[in-house]
Amino acid sequence: MVVATALRRNWHLLAYEQLLPLIGMSRAELSYSLRQDDFLFIKMGSLKPRCGPVSYAEPDAAARARAAVKAVVEARFGDAIRRRGEPRFAFVDRIARVPEGIQPPSRRVGDGPRYLFPYFGTYDDLNAWRGPYPAEAFASQLEKVSSGWLRGVTELRGVTGSAGTERQRLALAAGLYFESVANQAWFILARDTGRRDEMARIARSEARLARALYDLALDDSRIGFESSNQYYYMPLDLVEKVVNCESIAAGLVDHSTKP
Repeated sequence: MVVATALRRNWHLLAYEQLLPLIGMSRAELSYSLRQDDFLFIKMGSLKPRCGPVSYAEPDAAARARAAVKAVVEARFGDAIRRRGEPRFAFVDRIARVPEGIQPPSRRVGDGPRYLFPYFGTYDDLNAWRGPYPAEAFASQLEKVSSGWLRGVTELRGVTGSAGTERQRLALAAGLYFESVANQAWFILARDTGRRDEMARIARSEARLARALYDLALDDSRIGFESSNQYYYMPLDLVEKVVNCESIAAGLVDHSTKP
């Protein structure tokens, strides 16, 4: 049984030259076992894949970088990274069904197509975002919206009881968006004034928000879909954001501590 287990686990990994010493058999003994041991060769797929020699090498810079990313993902997400979420666009089936007792509106003769303008904002431009408001006041107001909204989510949870209801999930996602917008404004202000520690704190906050939104996006395929601008961010995009934010925060801290 031990030999069979070792054989199954390494059949597709090792060449015969390395497989035989591992299981303690000669080539003739293995050949006999494969033919006579309860259809073992058939269970192994009736084929031995061609495998090159496996040898140990010290990890290079790329391997170390991959290991660092893996460590961040495992620390932040744990078993959740392997959880299967709701399929993308599953919400289309839900919204296509008319709730019982509600009649869909009838289209009037002469109704033409409606023009819905999209919204766009220039990237990384707080002065364009804030309009007539001073930058600090703009960021502060966004933060108040975020904190007030999330308090409301907590009160909603207390009234409705379950933390996993659909409305609570969407309300929490909106609150995370609001907090992220405030973070972006504060980050630019901190960057423009050279406050690296504050930038690192905000980057870690963004990682926390992305991690929280990951679970919500898994459970509801509407979260992450933007119909007017025709894009869809996936749960894996949120994993990437967590990794990037952690890397930014670590780089800011390391740089600020250098003499």
